[in-house]
Amino acid sequence: MKDDSSGDTSPTPPPTGTHDPEGALHDPLYQWWQRYGGALIAAAVLVLAGTGLYFGVQAYRGQQETRREAAYLTALNSGELATFAEENRRHAIGGLAALEVGQERYAEGNWGEAVRFLALAADALEDHPVQEKARLDLAVAQYRAGETAKAETLLSAMADEEGLYPATRAEALYLLAIQQWSEGRTDALTETEQRLEEIDRQGEWLRSLRSLVDTVVPPAPAPSAATGSSSGDD
Repeated sequence: MKDDSSGDTSPTPPPTGTHDPEGALHDPLYQWWQRYGGALIAAAVLVLAGTGLYFGVQAYRGQQETRREAAYLTALNSGELATFAEENRRHAIGGLAALEVGQERYAEGNWGEAVRFLALAADALEDHPVQEKARLDLAVAQYRAGETAKAETLLSAMADEEGLYPATRAEALYLLAIQQWSEGRTDALTETEQRLEEIDRQGEWLRSLRSLVDTVVPPAPAPSAATGSSSGDD
C-alpha cells in the first residue's frame, strides 16, 4: 500500500505499454496479425474469386445446355437429328439423338447405319441411365449387320459387369443365348443358360428362353459357301 507520509495524495497512474516507432503496442496478437494478416486477406480474396468463377462457369454451362436443348428440338422438327447427333457426339443430348436415329435406322433395316449411330450413342451416354439400353440395342444391330463376334463380345462383357443391374445383365445373356440357339450351338447355349440362371433373380428371362427353346424349332443354318449342290455329273 502507498505510504502517504510524504503528503503526496496524487493517484498512482495505470501501467502503460511500450510503443514501437509506428505507435502500435507490443501485443503478440497484433504482431501475429501484422505478420500474417496480409496473407490471410489475400487468401480470402482468392477464395471469393474462385467461388465467383465456379458459379460463373456453372452459369455458362447452363446456358450452353439450354442452347443445345433448343438445337435438339429444332433438329428433331426439321429432320436433321442425325446431323445434330454427329455434331454433339461429346454430349449426352447428342447421345440421346444418336440413340433415336440408330433405332430409326434399325427399323428401316439399315443395319450398318444403325450400328454406327448406336455405337455413337453408347459412347456419348457414358454414366447416363439409358447407356445400357444403347449398348443392348447396339449388340442386336451388330448381329443383324453380320458382326456376330462383336455382338457376343459386347453382350458377354455386359453380363460380367457386376456394377450393372441384374436385369440388364440377364437381358444381355438372353440375347446371347438366342443367337446361340438360332445357330444350333448347343454347348454354348447350355453354358449361357447356366449363367443366366445364376444372374436372373426374377427368372423372367430364363423362363422366356426355355419357353422359346422348348416350343420353337430353330431356323435351319444357312448352307456353307463351300458346299455346293450335287450336279449328278460324276
